[in-house]
Amino acid sequence: LRAIEIAKSLGKVPTIDRSVLPDLSRYTVIGLSPAVEELNKKIRERLMGWMKAGLVNEVIKLNRSGVSYERLESFGLEYRAVTRYIQKKITDAELYTELPYDIIHYAKRQRSSLRRLEKQGVNIHWIKDTAEALTIVK
Repeated sequence: LRAIEIAKSLGKVPTIDRSVLPDLSRYTVIGLSPAVEELNKKIRERLMGWMKAGLVNEVIKLNRSGVSYERLESFGLEYRAVTRYIQKKITDAELYTELPYDIIHYAKRQRSSLRRLEKQGVNIHWIKDTAEALTIVK
């Protein structure tokens, strides 16, 4: 809420002063690096679970309760795609073929960002799977 108040008072979203960001080379960053095929499968399964749980109906209800389509689209890839589907800007087939691809592509960009940080000296502790993650927690 505070971020929204600041943006409204400034009339724009403030820019980030990169000079005040922490020196990440002092920290260990945890990066998830599962096998790509497994990650893609999990992304598709998670998305289908959301759809079966009523994501389309949730977006419809939010819009009916006063949340604008523009605002809904800002909630993320899934909400953007479903909002466009509800407005008939994309078809059912496009929703179920393009959205998983968009999410998979986003996950790839996240991994690339971590690799870029690693090249800049940030210590990335890569975790390949759930079993490895559990050994770290114990």
